[in-house]
Parts: sequence; structure tokens; C-alpha cells
Amino acid sequence: MISGTEPRIRFRFDLFTLILLFQGFPALAESPTVMAVEQISASPDAPVFGFIWRQAPRATLAATLPILGSDPDSTIGLRITPFVELYNRPHAALVLPNENWRGRVTGELWRLWTAGDKGAAAERWLRVGLAYEHESDHSSVRGNAPRLAFRTLNDLNVRVSASTSPARRLVASAELDSRLFVFSCTQPDIECLNNLKAVSYGGSLDVVSQLRFGNDWHAFWSMSLSWIVANAELVSELRLVSNWGVWKRRGGMWQLFVLAYLGSEVGLDRDKSLQQVGLGIRWAP
Repeated sequence: MISGTEPRIRFRFDLFTLILLFQGFPALAESPTVMAVEQISASPDAPVFGFIWRQAPRATLAATLPILGSDPDSTIGLRITPFVELYNRPHAALVLPNENWRGRVTGELWRLWTAGDKGAAAERWLRVGLAYEHESDHSSVRGNAPRLAFRTLNDLNVRVSASTSPARRLVASAELDSRLFVFSCTQPDIECLNNLKAVSYGGSLDVVSQLRFGNDWHAFWSMSLSWIVANAELVSELRLVSNWGVWKRRGGMWQLFVLAYLGSEVGLDRDKSLQQVGLGIRWAP
């Protein structure tokens, strides 16, 4: 059983660890044309710093940190992606998110192939990754939080993504993730700490298109469809998220967008289905 103060302690530890990780890793990363596709993804788990409002505020703090293959021309590498999201219940009166939080960490081994004209900015690319992903969802400071306010997901993920040449004015990209879930629990009426025997399947399909216009501005549309098959410890999940916006690099990548969210919530309320629209602003190194 989780005590009333334990979630807060875990959150502070994870956020402190995240800050230390950002300070300790090299500034270089993978090819910026590959990273851009991940950063403007409509996935709720995109590796960005951001603030979104969809009936309540949500803030994310995340970035991809290279361990091996940090040079932009690298074709093989190893990386980790720490992620923290703070969020409130829909229609909560608070402007700053602090009621609930979810923490994720992904470790991924990847391989990149390119084709076409030489130079990272002109080549079509195909990327394959093998990842382990862990997520835990908690109540933070809610006084009315349920006693069983803890959920967790653990999976092995095979990820395949590809893109047309980023040198073109119009760029199209897609990514397919296939996930095997183990030691996971998201059912709302189960004490998850003692029920981590679930084995199930899920995945996601992300599609991104970008149109470059004046002075290196880009208009973009991104769509993320994700799902998890239900079993005794896991609720069924099906969600569709779509973003429409613009992005530009200036001291990092800045993006501003509107979004539509349909289907299963993320975090503690995965058993609830939503229909929401919202606004977002995000930044990535």
C-alpha cells in the first residue's frame, strides 16, 4: 500500500534525477532531421519541454540523451529518454499542473540507413530501434486521490520509422511501434504493486508531414494512433491524437499548435475515454 507522502517523494527524486541527467550528457544528438520528426509527433510521450491545455493544464519535461552515437552523422547508437509529465483533472481551477504526474524512461538501441544524395540534409532515411520502456503514474498532491493511485507499464518495443528527403519542401514521415507489455498494471480497482503479472500487446502508428515556407518556418501536421489490448491487469486503450501547427529553430526547436484528442486518457485515468481540443507550445534542444 502506498502512503500519502510516497508519491511526492518519488516525484521530487525523478525530477532531480532528470535535471542531473541533462547536465551530464553531451550536447550533440542524432541527426536533427530524424529528431525533428520525434519532436513534432502528436504522441503524448514526445521528447519535448511543453505546456498543453486540453480542459486542464499539462506540462512535460523530456529530452533524448545520447550515450553512444551522439554525432549527427552517426548510423548506430544507444540513448535514453527521461520524461516527466505533470497534469490536473479536467476543469480543475488550478492554472499550474500539480495534481498528478507520470514518469517514463526509455532506453533504445538504434540503427539508421540513408539513401539518395550524400549529406544528412538531403537523404531519405530508415531507422530501426529496439527499446525498453518503463512508465509509472501517480497522484501528486491531490487530497482526494484514491488509495490505489498507482499504475505502471513496462514493455519491449520494436520501432521502425522512415522519411522522405528533408531537403524537399514537403516532407512525409511515419513510425510504427510494436510493444510487448510485461509486469504492467493499469486496472483502476487493482492494487498494482502486488499484481504485475500481465502480458499483453500494444503499439502505435505516427504520421508526420512538414511544409517548409519563408525563412525556415515549417507548417506541420502530425497524427498518433496508439492502442493496448486488455487483460486481467490492463485496461483496453485506444487513442487518436492530432496536432496542427508551425515550428522554427531558434535556440532550439519552437512549435505552436492546436490539437484534437480522442479516446483513452494517459496517466492515472487510462480507463476513461475523452473528446478534447486544446492548444500547446513546445521546445526541444
